[in-house]
Amino acid sequence: MLGRFGPALRWDLHRLLGLDLNEWLRGERDWRDLYELKDQLELEQGSAYLSAVLSDRELAEQAAHLPEPEPGPPRLRGYTTLMSRLDDLLDAVLKLQATTAGADPRKVPDITRPKPEVDLVRRELDAEALDDFVDLLLGI
Repeated sequence: MLGRFGPALRWDLHRLLGLDLNEWLRGERDWRDLYELKDQLELEQGSAYLSAVLSDRELAEQAAHLPEPEPGPPRLRGYTTLMSRLDDLLDAVLKLQATTAGADPRKVPDITRPKPEVDLVRRELDAEALDDFVDLLLGI
């Protein structure tokens, strides 16, 4: 029923969430909950389930024929203070490397960091306010 990923899913449910897969197999839990939890385990760093999926040859062969998705911004989930500090360190190293190579470190773009939706909305509102101000200045 759970196929080749069952053992990894069982392990992650127990280790990460303190749940027992047997509760679903015995009909004690709703299968829709397991489906939602499985999707979350696919995002979890160090997940046995994610590792099993990414290591599966059959899935890899199927995915190799699909078009490459456009990279998006990093996800907020799992972005810890440590990861933020590592990004800061990487930014500093890249700027130092540019300086050593004789390039302008101000032209080195910062590492892309995840942004909460509120930051994106604020940026949109600021852009709209600026557009309105320019329109007012130009008499449009």
